[in-house]
Amino acid sequence: MLIVLNARFFKNINPYFFMLHVLLILQRLQLEEINFNGCSLMHGQLSSLAPLSESLAHVNLQGCKLLKGDLLFASSLAACLMHLNLEGCGGMTGNLDALSLCNRLTWVSVAGCTVLKGNISEVFRSLPHLEHVNLSGCLHATGDVHAAFGHCRHLKHVNVSNCERIHGDLFAAVAVKCAKHLTHVEARNCDQVCC
Repeated sequence: MLIVLNARFFKNINPYFFMLHVLLILQRLQLEEINFNGCSLMHGQLSSLAPLSESLAHVNLQGCKLLKGDLLFASSLAACLMHLNLEGCGGMTGNLDALSLCNRLTWVSVAGCTVLKGNISEVFRSLPHLEHVNLSGCLHATGDVHAAFGHCRHLKHVNVSNCERIHGDLFAAVAVKCAKHLTHVEARNCDQVCC
């Protein structure tokens, strides 16, 4: 049984191959992970992943600049999704709120998804297993970092750099509760965030 589909940096992938042909086959498999990191020519709609919702736990589409879609697609994968990497997918739209349904998420990066909106205070409060979060460059993200991450006891990595609309005391939110695990905190160009 195929569990992992890894096409990392497969730059010459036929853009329609993934969206049309592969998903028809993969629906029948219990695929747990897809990795199309660096497949910069691949494009299509992220909603095409919905048929894989019963088993897909790891989605890595970092650098797929031509992909488009609403982050709401993540909610269709909510039952299993643990790892979501959409870093550099500038065509992502919608609201970060869609992630709040994915309560098994441990790792999320939407860095560089500049048009995503949402209040991080509401979204991340419902993700108790979160270990890694990278929101760098999410220019329209709002909210208080303490309310967002204050309950997360497993955080190892937090990056909210260039999120100009968020505020609060990030250090107070994560340093005490996550002292055993925390290795990286970054909040460059965030004038309203204390570290």
